[in-house]
Amino acid sequence: MHNGHGVVFKYRAVFQAVAVLCLMSVPRAASAQMVDQTELSTISAIRNQGLQASQVMDHLSWIADVYGPRVTGTPGFSAAADWVERRATAWGLSDVHREYFKFGPGWSFDKSVIRMTMPQPMQIIGYPVSWTPGTNGSMTAEVVNPNISSETDFTQWHGRLRGKVVLIQPARAVEPIVLPLTQRYSDEDLRQLASQTPVGWQWLAGEGRDGQKDSSLSSATSHWTDKLNAFLKAEGVVAVIERGTDSTVRSAVSFNELMPQQTQRIDGGTVFTPTGDIIDISDQKNLLPWLVIAVEQYNRMVRILQHGVPVKIEIDIAVNWYPEIGEGNGFNTLADIKGTDLGDEVVIIGAHLDGVHTASAAIDDGAGVAMVMEAMRLIQELGIKPRRTIRMALWAGEENGLLGSSAYVKRHYGDPFKGPPYTPETAHVAAYFNLDSGSGRIRGIFARHNLASEPVLQRWIEPLRDLGVTTIARRSTLSLLQGASIVSGSDHLYFDAVGIPAFELIQDRLDYFSRTAHSNMDYADRASKSDLIQGAVTLAVLAYEAAMEDNLVPRRTPTPPIRLPKGNE
Repeated sequence: MHNGHGVVFKYRAVFQAVAVLCLMSVPRAASAQMVDQTELSTISAIRNQGLQASQVMDHLSWIADVYGPRVTGTPGFSAAADWVERRATAWGLSDVHREYFKFGPGWSFDKSVIRMTMPQPMQIIGYPVSWTPGTNGSMTAEVVNPNISSETDFTQWHGRLRGKVVLIQPARAVEPIVLPLTQRYSDEDLRQLASQTPVGWQWLAGEGRDGQKDSSLSSATSHWTDKLNAFLKAEGVVAVIERGTDSTVRSAVSFNELMPQQTQRIDGGTVFTPTGDIIDISDQKNLLPWLVIAVEQYNRMVRILQHGVPVKIEIDIAVNWYPEIGEGNGFNTLADIKGTDLGDEVVIIGAHLDGVHTASAAIDDGAGVAMVMEAMRLIQELGIKPRRTIRMALWAGEENGLLGSSAYVKRHYGDPFKGPPYTPETAHVAAYFNLDSGSGRIRGIFARHNLASEPVLQRWIEPLRDLGVTTIARRSTLSLLQGASIVSGSDHLYFDAVGIPAFELIQDRLDYFSRTAHSNMDYADRASKSDLIQGAVTLAVLAYEAAMEDNLVPRRTPTPPIRLPKGNE
């Protein structure tokens, strides 16, 4: 049994254990392929090499420590991709290249200095929201806390905000920690996950957890933000400060998978920032410096103002813009291990290379990138010759609405919002495996309602059960739709929407939602080494098995996310 600390497995023992597992755990009709001695030996070699001599933490350190945070369209992102390409080339991967797409202007920040100067000095923990402007040097201004929650409040505050810094939200209670900060699936959790049989297919178009429809949810939020920003800009506001979301309790897998486990977002200087994708950045001169700060410090300034005592704040935010040129500021990074007799068919393993600007993007999604890279290294270094081509795909623009994977799918396979027919190339993709859930241990696969694929997936995880990979879940991960785009979820969704068997892996979320994702604490220190080692081995084995399968993974009928309204097609 794997003890969570990188158990050393002897080659012969692993070979025997895997062989016994395969013979005992799969139906007789399916077992013939799994007892093939060459494939069992290869799986044993992947496990042995990956568990004893992993380089996954080295990959993560380079990606996050050296090249983080990797915001799409910036020199930092390009430098990270350069490093990936050098590694892939050095390993001997083939067809190492980029595919560009139009993204828009890139953005980064160099400096974020925020401090209260009156009535007492206070150094403030805070960051600009991405794609908002800087302050053009240090400025000091008076702080106000107006109550502007709808357009009806504009009249009340007209003419009263010029030269002010606006605290845009009320104070929020800082709750004691009463829920877990980390999440791991228990055996019972996994049993329930495997036994659930959702009825029908469902894309999330503003549908909340209570089942109530609000298809305008995301677009309404964006529309209100634009109106609010325009009003504040016209009134002469010099900066806007918020303290982040009201939500402190998160499902362990959020609304994406509707699971019951909950973790609690911590405060104490942890700042969660939006990515700026709901802000219209087409006219930069109309934007305001928009900052997110620690809730405790935000609340203190609100309370001081409630006492009638003036508050002043000093802000110095320096940002950079990178205009889009040539083929576009966005690009996906791709590399192959060429297949043999089925080499025109492909198994894709992917993660998103971009990250949020406030830290080093180690957990979201440097961990996924590191596991994908390590899986490719293991297969290549062992000299394995897969029947199908195995492709590494590292996406750009995921944090801005799955833009990289969307561009790739539309270029190669077709647009799910326009519907079939899709390209012949679609039928040549055996499977896509996606990693975007942090550094936690892989526990299984979300089958995404593809009932016909379940026997194959069950067979593939048999050699990994002793590593904790036990569960095939019938349900799908959900996603939010806005117009003709999928704007939240992860990069497997566009593949799935055109009928490609695309699977998100089930992972322990650890402190992904409570501490790290999109926060200023997303550093490599939060990564679980033993889990990353297990994850890379798991991914390598799954990619190898998919590449060796006699037949393609069964498909379900493509289900486009939504139908475009008439006249917009």
